[in-house]
Amino acid sequence: MGWGKRNKGRFFVLLCVFLIGVSPNLFGLAVEYNRNGECYLLIGDTGAYRGVYRINDPAAQGLTIGYLYDPGTSIGISVDLSRNVYTFSETVDAGYVLQPGNIKRQVVDNSVSAAQANWGYHANLHYDHRNNYGSGQAGRPVYRTTGATLSPGPGTPTTAPSPNPLPPGDTVFAKPWYEIPNGSWYSTWHSTSAVGAFSIAYKVYWDRVEGKNHTWNQLRWPNGVGPTLINDGAVAVTSDLRFNRAILNGCLDGCGGATGQSTSDAKPLYTSIAFTPAQGVNPARTYLYSREKPNGTFTIKMNNSPYAGSVIGYPADFYVAPNEGKGSRWVAVSSKDGASDWVYVLGTKVIGEWYQQATTAVPPASMNINAVSVSNQWNQKGGIVFAFDKGAG
Repeated sequence: MGWGKRNKGRFFVLLCVFLIGVSPNLFGLAVEYNRNGECYLLIGDTGAYRGVYRINDPAAQGLTIGYLYDPGTSIGISVDLSRNVYTFSETVDAGYVLQPGNIKRQVVDNSVSAAQANWGYHANLHYDHRNNYGSGQAGRPVYRTTGATLSPGPGTPTTAPSPNPLPPGDTVFAKPWYEIPNGSWYSTWHSTSAVGAFSIAYKVYWDRVEGKNHTWNQLRWPNGVGPTLINDGAVAVTSDLRFNRAILNGCLDGCGGATGQSTSDAKPLYTSIAFTPAQGVNPARTYLYSREKPNGTFTIKMNNSPYAGSVIGYPADFYVAPNEGKGSRWVAVSSKDGASDWVYVLGTKVIGEWYQQATTAVPPASMNINAVSVSNQWNQKGGIVFAFDKGAG
């Protein structure tokens, strides 16, 4: 795996190839083993120097040193023992789409009567105004008290989300949580004043979590094929998520001031990809780590499915501005055996702990890791971690 950083529009990754699963006394029996320590450089953003470069030729095989090919805009680089070079390039959807699945919300439930759940500022439902927010919305279900108008019930009981993605002040203390389909209308515990049969009315929200997908494709450069790149297809997907809300009163009208809509900006992500090439009968494995920059909300995937294995490091570690870059930012791997890997999520915190273990000195407060690399060890008992602090030279 290689280390990388973004600076002034460029992305740099340096990778050195170390052997995996081979005892040192076997070196020399096959020509591939003499390639130990072969290094490649990826400059993956736009610019005159974009490309994959070979830095050295430790096997003295007369290899081309320097520029090899243009990988396009890419992150991450891996090279197998046959010198196939792998990089990862993204394609971004044109717009936002409603995300599949359920969302967790605090929904007005059967602890409130159906009559009060229906109530607006001064009356029950007399006209469904939801088409003002979108075509085809009038007549749709409203999750709330069983028996209320248009209600299928409050949803499926669940636990509170962790971390909580809702805006500050949205959560109501001690109220239960329910799962409802993303894009649903529901009655919330946020209330407004009312007259007539009830003194308060419960607002109705239309919440939509929308995403713009970033699809990461694996690009392979077979050794000796020249500039031809082979697209092996999508290996991971990340999404920029935004949150939309429309508001009406319990009677599905905007009476009593219960009206409005809002859209939150998508939170920027740190994204990192690590790759283990196929070994014999064991297929390749691609790991993706992404974390929202301002908080600890993260995702780890292996081969585009949730990864539930052990992790070395602190995936949820984050710092607030202006030190956001000190949080966890990179995923890296070293081979454990042919079918599994040691998986690392790295940032300044865990590097600082290892620094103290190695030196017995407390890391300086100014430590700010800008790049990392993890290589394999021949005995497969862990990786060798390299870290770079630009401020320390």
